[in-house]
Amino acid sequence: MCFPAKAEPESVSSVAPHVTNCLHSTFHCVATSEVISYSSSFWQLCSLPPHPAPPPPGGVSAMATSGSSITVTWTPPTLPADRPPVTGYTVTAVPSSGSTPEQLPATATSTVLSGLQRGTVYTIKVVAHSVVGDSMPGSSTVDFSGK
Repeated sequence: MCFPAKAEPESVSSVAPHVTNCLHSTFHCVATSEVISYSSSFWQLCSLPPHPAPPPPGGVSAMATSGSSITVTWTPPTLPADRPPVTGYTVTAVPSSGSTPEQLPATATSTVLSGLQRGTVYTIKVVAHSVVGDSMPGSSTVDFSGK
């Protein structure tokens, strides 16, 4: 028969620095009327801290093209190795007159926004998405009066 000898909060930061809120338990077992201290301890009730949303995409650039379109490019945010990856992007033009937000895959680094009106100054926003949340927008302003 085994029973807990101790169960107290401890840190496992030397092994896994991102793991917190663990209980470290040590058990004693009784075998044929002897008490045997047995160090087969384990960690329980561990939780991972929430990862923050990804940083914004960088280098957002918008260039007016012919017709009613703007070409938008950006660089993916740089993420530490322990962060969930970017799962996609949303690109919008503000004001949104005539343009709908573009939903793009994680591999995208450019898109063309169509249906925009000449003579309007647009702020182009690119947001990165991940399983833990959305980034702040990376943005660029373009005067859509030329060509």
